[in-house]
Amino acid sequence: MKLKVVEHFNKENGHFIGYELKKKALFFLPWKGIRRYKSEAEMDHDIVWLFSLEGKVKRGHEYD
Repeated sequence: MKLKVVEHFNKENGHFIGYELKKKALFFLPWKGIRRYKSEAEMDHDIVWLFSLEGKVKRGHEYD
């Protein structure tokens, strides 16, 4: 699965509206929108969550 972050802007005044997270399961399928976000922090949380489902992000605890 591939993920893409798209920034959206207002056509009239050029102001930033928000982000959209899109995914693509296979190379021949079109991009499919997952969700729109107002802040980058929300979007980052969902990206890490999606990658952790696929086993690409490992989480652990360390105590020093």
